[in-house]
Amino acid sequence: MNKIFKIALYVVVAILSFLVFLYITFPFDTLLDRALDSISKRFGGQYEVTYEDVSPRIPVGVSLGGVKIVLHSGEKTSTLFSFDRIKLKVSLIQLIFGNMSAGFDAKLAGGGRIKGKAKIGKKTGKVELKLDNIKISSIGLIPDEYRKNIENSMDGSMHLDLDFEDNTRSSGVINFKFGAIKIKPFTYASPLGNVDVPELNFGTEKSEFSAELKRGSIRVTSLNITGGDVNLDMKGFVYITPPRPNLRGRFSLSDKIYEKVSLLDFIKGQKDQDGYYPLTITGTLDKLNIKIGDFTLPLR
Repeated sequence: MNKIFKIALYVVVAILSFLVFLYITFPFDTLLDRALDSISKRFGGQYEVTYEDVSPRIPVGVSLGGVKIVLHSGEKTSTLFSFDRIKLKVSLIQLIFGNMSAGFDAKLAGGGRIKGKAKIGKKTGKVELKLDNIKISSIGLIPDEYRKNIENSMDGSMHLDLDFEDNTRSSGVINFKFGAIKIKPFTYASPLGNVDVPELNFGTEKSEFSAELKRGSIRVTSLNITGGDVNLDMKGFVYITPPRPNLRGRFSLSDKIYEKVSLLDFIKGQKDQDGYYPLTITGTLDKLNIKIGDFTLPLR
């Protein structure tokens, strides 16, 4: 009996060793490249995911290092997010057929984590994620000259149901909450001359962003910043392809800002009876059109 048991044990160990060998030598990079290429095409080829290295994780997983999510807009390419490492718990069967079904834990290069799960098929997709202590300065949608001066973090959640054949059938809910926002002093080179912007502190009482994905666009139901040097309240739409904002609202400034920034004399006449300035943001992400009342802000 002992001899039979030993033989059976050897067989089991041999099979397990063989399976581990297959897993370690499994061509994850080839299958992953094919799946990512397929996913990129389903998003119209505008978005691309690149990575520097890939390695297996036991029992069923993949670890990616140096990951970037890149946006291609015409001839311009910009990095939306950079990750030090993303750990994926993947479905190998889905990966073999060019689909992606995975749970993930991603550490951003600028600090913070994104956890969740995604299932991307040929016609539809589903994404659920939670954000923890994400630095606004790590979000590539914000131009470099602005985000490098921002000190802030945010938490939030996102649930998306995607339709790749007809994006008007896609839907979802987005909710973010921000901590107090600090912008370090900087010099803004405007067509009217250099403007020395002092340190700004805002969102000391409440800051939140809520939106719905519906009919091919993101409907911003609330962009609210309360407390400190700037108070802001905006609503509107952000169209996805290509990314274009159409936001309207109002803002107010503290006395400190008026004392420090002399060029604000240009907009004083736009203030309403409540002490707020009407604000409109349109255009494209690389060429914004910002109007304060009837005054168009000279950004370039």
